Amino acid sequence: MKIRSLRHVLRAAILVASISAAGIAAADPVAVKTRPVPLDRSQPPSTKAGKLEYRGGIELQSADKRFGGFSSLWVSPDGQRMLTLSDVSDWLTARLVYGLAGELIGVDDAEMGRLVGVDGYPLPAQTFETDAEALEMVSSGGIIVTFERNHRIWFYPPATPPFSLAPRALSIPPGLKDAPSNEGLEAFTELPDGRFLTITEGLREGDAFVGWIGDGKVWQKLTVATHGAYQPTDAKALPNGDVLLLERRYNPLTGVGGRIRLIPANQIVPGGRLTGEELADIAPPLSVDNFEGLGVRRGDGEWLIYIISDDNLQSIQRTYLMMFALPDAR
Repeated sequence: MKIRSLRHVLRAAILVASISAAGIAAADPVAVKTRPVPLDRSQPPSTKAGKLEYRGGIELQSADKRFGGFSSLWVSPDGQRMLTLSDVSDWLTARLVYGLAGELIGVDDAEMGRLVGVDGYPLPAQTFETDAEALEMVSSGGIIVTFERNHRIWFYPPATPPFSLAPRALSIPPGLKDAPSNEGLEAFTELPDGRFLTITEGLREGDAFVGWIGDGKVWQKLTVATHGAYQPTDAKALPNGDVLLLERRYNPLTGVGGRIRLIPANQIVPGGRLTGEELADIAPPLSVDNFEGLGVRRGDGEWLIYIISDDNLQSIQRTYLMMFALPDAR
């Protein structure tokens, strides 16, 4: 056997062994502490943000050096589990803990691991390759992840633990390469008809941000109108085709704020301009940080909306996980 062939055989054997052992090696328990976060620190405190009712929130803390920088969010339909990705391609999953009134009060059974690349090996530490921004559990059972800097979209097949099997690349929308390096595909969601909606954080066309709708092979452009220094950071589709859009502003000039809009399904068409209805504008004196991840699930006569903040791995920022309710009758 030639030396080159032998190397290929050995590499394949190592890859198979690493995948076979992934359920043991790729997920590590991690200690996460929490403390309650009130919506409003003033007296008397408010329990509403716009049309949304506050249902509890927590600050997440951990001594693990991988912890933080979370830019995406998925919450299971039963509300028991959460999954999020960091800006450096580490993932965190945990069990959500609720109080007697159903309010969010903590997390437990937390684990962390690392995304693997298309070669099946954990992604390297280079920022250019690891800036994961959005995740979406799709109807096929896999997970789609979008990345900035090196703009791309990957589909991860179902696996336990998640992200332990090599992904395959999906086509990127035409024009995405023109997006600023650190302001690419920030939001991504699957629509009820199986198509995808994805929106950039910083690629503009006039007064709007550029996004696309497509099937992962063919993409058609649309735009998202915004104002007040807000930028899109995440999106989640509802069963009727409407989409919840999370936005944030976070800089010394405009201050800190988070906004949630409801985009009607009839606007989400090729060439469309997405405007929608503002549900909440979360800004001081309300508790706020750099909100970048959005999760949603069905409750009893309401939608339960979760948002997580990206602390950019900086000690002066916080990782908030907050839950709101949107009643059916608005």
